Amino acid sequence: VFFGKSPCMTQSKNDGSRRSTSFTALPLCYPELENNVEFLAKFSTIGKNLDLAARIVLDDNDVPVFNFGKHKGKAVKDVLRREPSFFDWVMQGDFPKNTKDVLMQLKYKYTQEQREKNK
Repeated sequence: VFFGKSPCMTQSKNDGSRRSTSFTALPLCYPELENNVEFLAKFSTIGKNLDLAARIVLDDNDVPVFNFGKHKGKAVKDVLRREPSFFDWVMQGDFPKNTKDVLMQLKYKYTQEQREKNK
């Protein structure tokens, strides 16, 4: 138990009752952090989510896969090709707008790839 003033907890300027972590205290509070942007960007990334709700993620080969339901772990490209009605179900369903936007972008990308392939 820490009884002194922790460098990790400082008074907030907006509200004396709130506590916040000072950016300059981060190395003291989290010794595993490195002081470079690339490390911090990688460290702060939560998994390989393509959408904010993590309904579409990248697998170990950086292939977009669904992360829910009956198609969990299946490549988005394959599901859209084999079961086009799944796209409509997601678009009409109670999914976050960001998830729908990501799926729409992936569908557009795959459609363009298919058109180029057919030329």
